[in-house]
Amino acid sequence: MAASEANARPAPSLVEDVRASLERHLIAHGLGGAEANTIARTYTRSFQREYGGTTIYVPLVSSVDRAERNRQIVARFNGRNMHELGREHRITETAVRRILAKAQGKRGGQDS
Repeated sequence: MAASEANARPAPSLVEDVRASLERHLIAHGLGGAEANTIARTYTRSFQREYGGTTIYVPLVSSVDRAERNRQIVARFNGRNMHELGREHRITETAVRRILAKAQGKRGGQDS
């Protein structure tokens, strides 16, 4: 059995976990319990109708955060602040260079 199969959770259980999590968050943000329950159930049912039967990959928060950090580094780089960006994001200047080089490669190597 592949590692992904061993870690897979049955879909109904995952959907119920998402519904319960959404309900808790809605309550934490001030909605009443009955209203939060109705919204959470409506949303998860809509989600099931739209995505039911498909395989969905949910990225780790760390990879989403890393992608956002990299976008910020590229956006803020001014040609002279590599050390500052590295220090601010707690990564080495080499890592900053790698991020910038990768971004440059995605733009096709064009300077503007």
